[in-house]
Amino acid sequence: MKQKIKIFSHKRDTSTNNVMDWLFSFNCECDRTNSISISDANNFSFKIDGENKEPNIGVFKSIWFRKNWFYNSSLNDSSESIQKHLKEELVTFQAAIFRILQSSKAVRVLGTNGINDSYCELNKPYVLFLANRIGIDIPPTLISNSTEDIKEFQREHNTVITKPISDPIFLWGERSSYSMYTNELEKDKIPKTEKCFPTIVQKGIDKEFEIRSFFINNIFYSCAIFSQNDSRTSTDFRNYNDTNPSRYVPYKLPKQIEKKLQKLMKILDINTGSIDIIMSKDGTYYFLEVNPVGQFGMISYPCNYHIEKIIAQYLQNER
Repeated sequence: MKQKIKIFSHKRDTSTNNVMDWLFSFNCECDRTNSISISDANNFSFKIDGENKEPNIGVFKSIWFRKNWFYNSSLNDSSESIQKHLKEELVTFQAAIFRILQSSKAVRVLGTNGINDSYCELNKPYVLFLANRIGIDIPPTLISNSTEDIKEFQREHNTVITKPISDPIFLWGERSSYSMYTNELEKDKIPKTEKCFPTIVQKGIDKEFEIRSFFINNIFYSCAIFSQNDSRTSTDFRNYNDTNPSRYVPYKLPKQIEKKLQKLMKILDINTGSIDIIMSKDGTYYFLEVNPVGQFGMISYPCNYHIEKIIAQYLQNER
């Protein structure tokens, strides 16, 4: 039986489509799934919206965990407490699939399961802590629920930004949408109360440019993003200005920075992801975060990296 390439991703992800186009051009047998049918032994199998016969794990040549792939409409038809429980059930289920497939030495696995569980969680404050411990510069950072501590931090560093401790939320309505970005913390926005919800604040770095670097197979494909030239994108380049887009330029990180980042990815047990960095005006590289399922199309095309082809070749076991 010909081995398959299995891609776990939702249907709206354009980057997945582009990688699959390359795989089809290589005559590879692959499919994107929102379902799962896997059997490892007579007494244990997964079968969710799958085929009648569960394939053995060995039928897969490569597996790419691209995006959170399983959706259950019952989440929207339940009370808040039941929704929370159902999400935890899905998290545990998807994490189990990821770990079982990852444990098969015969299968090449790219990415993580992209969800939070006790094994797979990519905790952003912990990643900052690890980066700092191995000698990677990070912006001065405070996480606190004390408004006085936050005010003192702001007095010390003057310009301060704030962002989610975990992942941002994106909300869509019938006529509008809401996106959460990194923003400068204004003094009058700090609560008047003694305590507040735990909040992360960082020193605002006077940047020369931002860097998005896609990591795969121990190689970095980096891009300098001149987002500081526009007030809309100066704090967070993801707040795109389609009328006046930022300039994207291929960039090569210094070897010593790449080596430290490679060490961080090895500690985190991540073989692919998008890394965000700020290059300050004084020449310091400040690490911000790594996203195991981060976007790469926005640097692949302007920099002519053909990252989609590189991923396809990796899944085909050619790299």
